[in-house]
Amino acid sequence: MTPKNANESTAGNCETEIAAAPAPLPAGMANRNCGVPKVACRLCLIDSQLAQSHIIPEFIYSRMYDKNHHYLELFDVNAGKIRLGQKGFRERLLCPRCESNLNRYERHSRRLFVDDLPQRESPKSRRICVENLDYRLFKLFLLSVLWRASISSLPMFEHVKLGPHEEKIRVILQSENPGAPHNYPCLVFPLLFNGKHFKDYMPAPTSAKKEGHRCYRLVFGGFVFMIFVSSHRLPSKFEKFLLTEKKPLFLYLTELSEFPFLRDLWNRAKDSTRDVVTSFGD
Repeated sequence: MTPKNANESTAGNCETEIAAAPAPLPAGMANRNCGVPKVACRLCLIDSQLAQSHIIPEFIYSRMYDKNHHYLELFDVNAGKIRLGQKGFRERLLCPRCESNLNRYERHSRRLFVDDLPQRESPKSRRICVENLDYRLFKLFLLSVLWRASISSLPMFEHVKLGPHEEKIRVILQSENPGAPHNYPCLVFPLLFNGKHFKDYMPAPTSAKKEGHRCYRLVFGGFVFMIFVSSHRLPSKFEKFLLTEKKPLFLYLTELSEFPFLRDLWNRAKDSTRDVVTSFGD
């Protein structure tokens, strides 16, 4: 496998977060980067001593670690291979200030991953209602993860190649304006396994064509995120799943078996790497 080119609760007020100025640099961050040569930050393009940036936020991994601080990493989606990971994926990509700015979107979005899922609207319904998620902050969070995966040189993210959209999304992140819902539309599905919220599964991101649109599929923190990179409007059948400015946010619970690409990955990984899974937690 060849790496691609490097080319707790929900206290708080959304309005306060939105209006807040960029967070100050964490104390000691400059000292941690002492001795690191200056390189252009991939977001602001200014030469700086780059920080070790997480591609996917560290809080996503917290419940996945065993007692030895290992988690199951499905790193080769083609072969369905699993290995034991020890730390989230990090790379020197961003200056400390840009890293701190993107962290604002992570702090706001964290509530979706840390809190329990809301109750179904009715026993037979698959729809749940998520309160207090701001469209702008949450979508910028999702686009920032996709963009970081694209600029990363790590093999885990080799299937994320945004091409000219990489620069367009960089500008979106710089402007802090994600645009309308149909501009890089995002679909969000809570992931279930045998009826329970499945937070412990994180395969490498993949892409596919859906109805003529390029779709990137990211699975982490108990959710499946589908982000479309296309200049054409999505077909109407996707409308009810689309992330929009409307509040509250309605999501539809979906079993892993209902996603063909995940079902296939799960079966291949289960059959090919039993030794790794058996040793997990020992």
